[in-house]
Amino acid sequence: MLKELYESTGTARRFLLKNKLYKMSMQETSSMANFLFIVKNRLGQIIRLGDVIRDEDVVLIVLNVLLDSYVKFMQNVLAQMTLSNFDELTSRLLQEAQ
Repeated sequence: MLKELYESTGTARRFLLKNKLYKMSMQETSSMANFLFIVKNRLGQIIRLGDVIRDEDVVLIVLNVLLDSYVKFMQNVLAQMTLSNFDELTSRLLQEAQ
């Protein structure tokens, strides 16, 4: 049963993958690079199943789960609405984390 669910390309598999993306959180012990790698990996899995998640939604998901230490960064991004895609957000977050 589990093997079929994880190997499936159907609705249940897409739901499971999207649920993991929406419910993820950045851990205090996680590096920004590792966190973004996990996000990109989950997005890739969803895309390979033929599903689409808008870049704006991905940006908002990531901003929503950042650590409290990124509140100012998040506020600046939302106030300026300067990030249009996940790649741009990734670049800015990696710079911010240094």
